[in-house]
Amino acid sequence: MADAPARDFFDKARELVSAALFVAGALAIVGSLLDWVTFTLDPPLFGVIAPRPSDPISGFDVGDGWLVAGAGVVLIAAAFLLVLRRRAGFAGLGLLASMFIGAIAISDYRGVGDLTSDLARELDLVGEPHAAIGLTLVVAASILGLIASVAGIAATPRGRS
Repeated sequence: MADAPARDFFDKARELVSAALFVAGALAIVGSLLDWVTFTLDPPLFGVIAPRPSDPISGFDVGDGWLVAGAGVVLIAAAFLLVLRRRAGFAGLGLLASMFIGAIAISDYRGVGDLTSDLARELDLVGEPHAAIGLTLVVAASILGLIASVAGIAATPRGRS
């Protein structure tokens, strides 16, 4: 019976990095499904009937959720390929997908309070906007993906098969 080849430090590191990339991809997909923006209104004064605040908006309502979910799928695929193929290019692909997710998430996070945008006027939004859990998860997925991708590149030295 032949013994299985011993796994070195880099193999173990790539497995840990792949798990983190998988989690980041899953967080991005789940975050794109959840609410990105919620709305609240101050209580009415003197019994005046106030309008109802707008319903929460998810990532799919504004279209950016589709892009984030697609990049999340790319992160999950990069996680599997990094373990199977042991190439730094797949960690680089994860890095690009994480940067893409982060660019969208940070842009949308900064635009949460902008009720003068064309999108806000088109949706006829009422209330004070607040970032919700979905957008926060997408930002966290981006940060986790960036860190894991850089670690994956470092854990895959050149010249190793």
